[in-house]
Amino acid sequence: MQKLHRHFSTKSTPQMSPLNESQVVMRSGGYGWEVNDWIRLDRFLILGSEGGTYYVGERRLTREAAEAVLRCIKQDGVRVVDRIVEISELNLGSRPAKRVDTRAIQNLRAIPWTFSWMKPSWRR
Repeated sequence: MQKLHRHFSTKSTPQMSPLNESQVVMRSGGYGWEVNDWIRLDRFLILGSEGGTYYVGERRLTREAAEAVLRCIKQDGVRVVDRIVEISELNLGSRPAKRVDTRAIQNLRAIPWTFSWMKPSWRR
């Protein structure tokens, strides 16, 4: 049997201290990893913005995600369309990614991603 505990640290790090130098200060004052526009695009397409988060309300989260989407479109519109198609075709949740069988953006819906901590194959 494998000894899985070897792959995990038992070190306790307070939220107000960085784990390593690659972390940045977040809005909450704690540390986390920087999120760029492409990661925001993925999160918006997969998780949506309904209900907001613990630190950011729904309206602000939606506005920030929409602004990130626009910046991504300006950077590389084809890549954005490819991401939308790719994510809409993933079988991640118990409900379909589209309401009807068209590729219109209005028919996309957020897909619950239970294992959001895992690095998907298209991000490696």
